[in-house]
Amino acid sequence: MRAAVVGGLLVLVVGGCKDDAVRPAAPTDLAPGFDLAAVMRQVHFSWRQDEGAWTSAHSTMAAQLDADGLSFTPFHLPSPDGVATRGAAVHFGPSLVRRGRVALGDSARWQGGRPGALSIDRQAFSEELENGEAGVEQRWRFPARPAGVGALEVRVPVNAAFAGSTEGGLHFESAGLMVRYGHATWVDAAGRKTAIPAHYEAGTIVMEVPGAVVDGSTFPAVLDPVIGPEQGLDQPAFGLALSSQGRPSVASNGTDFLVVWADGRDGTQDIFGARVSGAGALLDPGGIVISSAPGAQRVPDVAWGAGVYLVTWADGRAGSEIYATRVNAAGTVLNPLGVLVSSAANTRDTPAIDFDGTNFFLVWSDGRLGSLRTYGARVAPTGLVLDAVGFVVQSSTSAYAPDVAWQARIG
Repeated sequence: MRAAVVGGLLVLVVGGCKDDAVRPAAPTDLAPGFDLAAVMRQVHFSWRQDEGAWTSAHSTMAAQLDADGLSFTPFHLPSPDGVATRGAAVHFGPSLVRRGRVALGDSARWQGGRPGALSIDRQAFSEELENGEAGVEQRWRFPARPAGVGALEVRVPVNAAFAGSTEGGLHFESAGLMVRYGHATWVDAAGRKTAIPAHYEAGTIVMEVPGAVVDGSTFPAVLDPVIGPEQGLDQPAFGLALSSQGRPSVASNGTDFLVVWADGRDGTQDIFGARVSGAGALLDPGGIVISSAPGAQRVPDVAWGAGVYLVTWADGRAGSEIYATRVNAAGTVLNPLGVLVSSAANTRDTPAIDFDGTNFFLVWSDGRLGSLRTYGARVAPTGLVLDAVGFVVQSSTSAYAPDVAWQARIG
């Protein structure tokens, strides 16, 4: 490791190493009090509005919710280097809930509920959809004992061919794959659990909570089956975990944090982010798309200064370049197309950034002279690149994975 000082900024360089994961430890004053992996997971599984519908996806499924109900499409990856098999969408219509002769609930619009979930208030109860590794959990939450007498019945229309029932649930054909609608559990406020088997009746999934269970429950209570992807009866589908999200970096404005990372959910690496409060609450459950330009965007870093975050990354839209963008404290990306910092010939990679009290200073590994050297450039808080071609910070060859820190934070 070598070091250089540029205008009061300490630049650290790892030499003779090709591992872009090698980074000097972050200053302890920037360590967040929350789990970065948990932030990325919550954003990955969240629902997003898309032209009148809500959508969500994982490596083993895709889901879409609109006024006509929920469409669930399974995926299966036979081997780590194979091509994913895609099933056909299985459609579940809006649920009908009644107790005895009393129909419960009315129609309303789906909206974001608790982090990562959708909810709809249907007066007598609320309905929720939340994603996870196993699929989509569908919940009916009853704040008080529902009106009526006898069993509480929930009916969900389904448009796929029924393949059978097992201890794992009901199974539906999906163009070579399957979708499983799991048996449900009734859980009351006292924590008492009652297994509620699902059964199939001529195009409809039916679940009945016995009247005695309803009458003996402490409220609120919830009924919660899970819809999941399968490669066969009770054989779960396999996929890559979280579409290869990684290389997180974090900065703070003194109140909140901005976490950024490389995200492969759309088939290539993009840069995503999310704000997290000082108390550890995720402020952007759906995430912030910082850059989704053509090609791969990788190895991001972020710093705060002069009222904005500056996020930088290695960008593949036209070869191998260094880009940056500003993000304000409200989570708005101020330069949606990005700001080109360096486009010189040959490889540019592993950028790092800090703020010197006036401007941001970026450093990166640069191959324009043949072997890798460390280059740098200043970027103003307005997004203006002050050193258009960059300059040499460390001329030693085989310089890789540089990092930078302002002297006010040293010691």
